[in-house]
Amino acid sequence: MTCIVGLVQNDEVWIGSDSRVSFGDSYGYTTSTEKVFTNRFLFGCCGDIRMINLLRYELVVPELDEYDLDRSIVTRLIPAIQKTYKEGGWLIENQGRQQGGQFLLAVGNNLYTVDYNHQIIKPGSGFTAIGSGVEVALGSLYSTAKREPLNRVLTALQAGASFNPYVAAPFHIWRSGSSGISYCGIFNR
Repeated sequence: MTCIVGLVQNDEVWIGSDSRVSFGDSYGYTTSTEKVFTNRFLFGCCGDIRMINLLRYELVVPELDEYDLDRSIVTRLIPAIQKTYKEGGWLIENQGRQQGGQFLLAVGNNLYTVDYNHQIIKPGSGFTAIGSGVEVALGSLYSTAKREPLNRVLTALQAGASFNPYVAAPFHIWRSGSSGISYCGIFNR
């Protein structure tokens, strides 16, 4: 369980995460395994830590066509991810369909949700969230439209932690844009 938020503002993508790992309703703890990381692009993952391990350390990210980015993600990146999951023993077969986990992806100043069935979705609102704190985080992002992006992402994560027992600090925030990817910091509350 977790909260990952993504925001497109000022021609940059901001992705932030909490640090809570939980195992059903029985227990949870704070992890030092970051849920937002770079592997050529910026990834923000919720769910199984094995998925994070594979995307971060095993995935060989292919070249993407910046002039046809959506098609390139669907035809090059997603098959590479599926191959990585399969070779890592993590790809799930369900009724003849391949399933993985859910994550946010920033390619330059483009934000995508990659869903469990490997479809890509670009948020029309300019923001999105995934994980157990999704509803609270989305409400926060909606209501803070006039604030600076770092503040919006941090406030959404704090709201998730305030109203969901499966979301907790510290929060890690990154940004991606035409000047590259940068780590904005770790925030303890």
